[in-house]
Amino acid sequence: QVVAPVHAVWKVPDNVPLSDCANLGRNYFAAYHTLKTIGHVNDESLVLVDGASGGVGMASIELAKAMGAKVIAGVSTQEKAPFP
Repeated sequence: QVVAPVHAVWKVPDNVPLSDCANLGRNYFAAYHTLKTIGHVNDESLVLVDGASGGVGMASIELAKAMGAKVIAGVSTQEKAPFP
């Protein structure tokens, strides 16, 4: 049995396979820690996300926007530009 506070977990929707959720925690926890704990991002922030087409990059874009920040996203190739 695992015990965790309710704010530290979320229910996977029934229509989403667990295999699709494997990296959600890793990507979003890393992004959140960087943006909020280290960067203190808020609605007055401008956030540059380099490597924006990767998992942590895309999570960072979503979270920064949710925190009210303006976001500039960078990718390494033109082919990756549509992803963020």
